[in-house]
Amino acid sequence: CILCNKPGRPCASCKSIPYCSVECQQTDWPLHELFYKKFSFSPRPDSVSKLGLYFPVGSKDPELIWVN
Repeated sequence: CILCNKPGRPCASCKSIPYCSVECQQTDWPLHELFYKKFSFSPRPDSVSKLGLYFPVGSKDPELIWVN
């Protein structure tokens, strides 16, 4: 789970962010919705990768990338 680090299932919409319960998903929804609408990103490549913000030199817009 993205909030409490318990095992969880991926979000049904983006298939990337895991949640262990409806309560954790509802708590995270305002931030998750912002990222989901603002950024496009691929599904999690493996179970150890984490989503990170990348600030490319020379660009005013950050990107979401998967990192190990």
